[in-house]
Amino acid sequence: MGRFQNLLLHTNSADEAIYYNGTQAGATAVFLKVYTTETGADVQYGSTLRQTLAGGSYAFTAPIAAGLFKYKVVFGSTTGGVDTVLATVANLVCGD
Repeated sequence: MGRFQNLLLHTNSADEAIYYNGTQAGATAVFLKVYTTETGADVQYGSTLRQTLAGGSYAFTAPIAAGLFKYKVVFGSTTGGVDTVLATVANLVCGD
């Protein structure tokens, strides 16, 4: 199973984003979903990001809103049109 090597939550007045980079063996495509969790329920923020792997590597940049928010990131692989969750990072807090 692959793993992420870098998870960075970066905020300033010009750039608010979650950077999620790494490698994934045994897959040809991967996805990343970002959720806000402020209300206690997961609400998907933006659309699902998808990439075809190049040499097993991926590099996602997911734009996020400025301000005090809690996020959850879900990463996985896609095979035959079916998404499989491989990792979840919860309780990411972003504050301006």
